[in-house]
Amino acid sequence: MILVLAPSPLIAYGQLVVVERDAAPARTLSWDLESGQLRGHIEDAALVERGTGRLVMSLPVTVGPDSIALHDSAVLYSGDVAFDQFFNLARNEQILLVLETDIPSEPRLELAFTLYEYKPWSQPYCS
Repeated sequence: MILVLAPSPLIAYGQLVVVERDAAPARTLSWDLESGQLRGHIEDAALVERGTGRLVMSLPVTVGPDSIALHDSAVLYSGDVAFDQFFNLARNEQILLVLETDIPSEPRLELAFTLYEYKPWSQPYCS
């Protein structure tokens, strides 16, 4: 499943890729946030449930190449809620990316993900 963030003046591109397969590792997340303005200014990052603000999973603050402000790939899911619950929240667009920054005008950003692609892995030879 691929979720994306809407482009904004601060963000050129953002995505969260959620993978659940029969083969190990079975449940992984990958993410990228492209923003030259936020690169080096993110102090904390987390996925939270929309509406309640409940922490779903803290994300390590790791920058990528060029203007990638937040990046990691194939990280085993280690969230505060069961993966099945997280998966349903993500599929139903109930996940926010919350960023704490050292930018005085933007100390906290709450960014909503939109479902871009959902493809069940139940087809033969796809796991």
